[in-house]
This record gives sequence, C-alpha cells and structure tokens, in this order.
Amino acid sequence: MSRRSLHVEPAEPINIARHYVRELIYGANDGIITTFAVVAGVAGGGLSLRVVLIIGAANIIADGLSMAAGNYLSIRSHESVLEAEGLPEEEASPFRHAVATFLAFVVAGTIPLTPYMVPSWSVDRFALSIVLTLAAMFAVGASRAFISKIRWCNGGFEMLGLGNGREIQRHDETFAPSQLHTFSSAGSVHCSVRYFPATSRAVSTSLRTSVLSSPAARVSRSLSLSSKACSAWGTLT
Repeated sequence: MSRRSLHVEPAEPINIARHYVRELIYGANDGIITTFAVVAGVAGGGLSLRVVLIIGAANIIADGLSMAAGNYLSIRSHESVLEAEGLPEEEASPFRHAVATFLAFVVAGTIPLTPYMVPSWSVDRFALSIVLTLAAMFAVGASRAFISKIRWCNGGFEMLGLGNGREIQRHDETFAPSQLHTFSSAGSVHCSVRYFPATSRAVSTSLRTSVLSSPAARVSRSLSLSSKACSAWGTLT
C-alpha cells in the first residue's frame, strides 16, 4: 500500500518562494555572515586580493555544500520517522530543498566578496564589504514582506540585528604551515583551505600577528554589541 502524502508541489513563483522560504532565508543569512567573517579575518592580515578570493570562494563552496547536504539529510531523517510512525509524507523532494539552500548560500555569500573581485577599484574594499553585508542582510529580511504579512522594515531590522552574530574569534591558536584556518562569527563554522605551502606560511604568520588587533576585529566587536542590544530589546518588548 502506497504511503499517503501531504506534499503539494508549488507552481506559481510566490508559492515557490513560500515553499522554500526556510531554505532561502537560512542559506542567505549564513552565506552572508560566514563569508564576511572570512573576508574580515583575511583583510585584517593585510593580504592580497587573490588570497581573499581563494579563501572566500572555498568557504562559499564548502559551507554551501555542507549546508545543502545537512538539509537534505535532516528532511530525509524526518520523513523516515514519520513513515515509522505511520504518518503521511510531508515533503517529497528533499533534494530540491537542498538545492535551494545551496543556491541561496552561494548567491548571498558572494556579496561580501564583491569589492575584492575588481582589482581596478581604488576604494576601501573592506569598508565597502561591510556596507554591502549590512545592506544584504537587511534586504533579505525585508524581502519576506513579499510572501508574508510581516512589515518590510521589521523583517529587515530583525535579520540585520540577529544576523550580526558573535565576535569573530580565533578558531585555533596554532596555524599549520600548509593550512590556513579562518574563523566565523556565526559560531563554530570554519574553513580550512589547502594551497601553495609558501603562500600559506606567509598567510598564517600574518594572521597570527595582526588579525586580533585589526580594524576587522573591532568592527566585528561593534556588530556583536549591536546584536546583543537587539536581542535584549526583543526580550523586553
């Protein structure tokens, strides 16, 4: 006997967005924050554009695939539990949800890297990355107004406040000579990139000596304070 299913495949664009809203918001939020954390850490070491792009791209691909696989497995696990309990199917296409997570992560995660993609720009790339990161978080949060009853300003400020995350922390006190460890303001997420040993050795030494006292770290601490203030205000109102 076939298993009963509650799944309804969306057809209209707005219904598709509503169906995958969890993956789109979660993926975009994590993509923006983790990529900016990588940019902040590497920029604090005064490293080249090439290094920033290599590490940023590796973070986007690796974390995006990791999140997509995790989402796929979580849906599959949930469905197997429902089946064991004799309950109807809720989601018939976990792979599509995984793809939505990956695409949202990659697209949004590219935004903090944008200032480093054009070598000819004579701008403060890190400052521009901060502006683009904050604007992207607000825009993603505000976009929920198109598919829900939330006000665009409330959605934008909610994601902007909660998305700032914690202070960037050193993931490991010891930097291996052929491996660069960067750290994420989103928690324990980290990126380890292997490439040319000579370049990696220089990167590790530079980060060890300068990143914790860099402008990037100070900006992250400011974002951390604003996030804590937002959370405290939310508990009072």
